[in-house]
Amino acid sequence: MANVPDRGLLSSGLLSPTSDGKERLRDLASRFEKLLEQAEGFVRGGDYLGAQARARYAHEELAQGAVSARVADVDIVELRRHLDLRLRHYDRLARDWQRQNTARHTAYLVREREAIGAIDEEARPTRAGPTNLTALFRRLWTVTFGSWSMAMRMGCAR
Repeated sequence: MANVPDRGLLSSGLLSPTSDGKERLRDLASRFEKLLEQAEGFVRGGDYLGAQARARYAHEELAQGAVSARVADVDIVELRRHLDLRLRHYDRLARDWQRQNTARHTAYLVREREAIGAIDEEARPTRAGPTNLTALFRRLWTVTFGSWSMAMRMGCAR
């Protein structure tokens, strides 16, 4: 019983005690590609935390599978490098999604507090205002051609 690989990999049918190193490597790579495809499915569905969790699960499975598969270290290092890259990608997606949720929540709270008059001007979060290009264009037009309202009536500016 001592030379039987990890029970989880055996029960999934991916590893058998009689398979050689190359077959085990192929089985491990196939298993992780399936897990990463599932993670991509989560991303397509907008579930970035699900994708992150699936990639972390694949990373843990690699650690367990590498010990039981007895595959060359170089091959495992390459699989681990690929999984690490994908995990960082999903971590970034989840972090960006959480930032967007926080920003939306903050904007919602500001709107609600303004609506009931519970926010004063000093407590209002600072935002970058508009660039005010329209006002600049109006001033330049007025200095150059005269009245802005005259230009609007003539249909020159829109």
